[in-house]
Amino acid sequence: MIGKIKGHLIDLQENAGLIETTSGISYEVFLPAQLLSSTHIGDNLDIFTYLQVRDDAFVLFGFQSKDQQRFFKLLLTVSGVGPKTAFNVISHTVVDELLAAVKENNVDYFTQIPGLGKKTALKIILELSQKIK
Repeated sequence: MIGKIKGHLIDLQENAGLIETTSGISYEVFLPAQLLSSTHIGDNLDIFTYLQVRDDAFVLFGFQSKDQQRFFKLLLTVSGVGPKTAFNVISHTVVDELLAAVKENNVDYFTQIPGLGKKTALKIILELSQKIK
């Protein structure tokens, strides 16, 4: 597994960046909206990653912090939530606010995330409330 990448950003396309490491290898990584808004080509990045292995592709998702990466993995344990949905949640929110929303059963917080409906929000709250202490 590729758990962390350190290098400089050499290209941006929509929500993915191409990060070149000192060894000369470049990785295409999906980056959260908060990071994309504050990053420019040429910037050095030090990001945590999650590697999704599919039949047709290897997909890297990047995170600014270990907490984002952990919550992403926690979201993947919710039935019906895949990597794209989990990354969308992480990309449009803050981990502390997510934790608070789960503890407070705040469905409205989750439904404000683009592409996330009430049914999925309820499922996330129900399943994560049992796992978060």
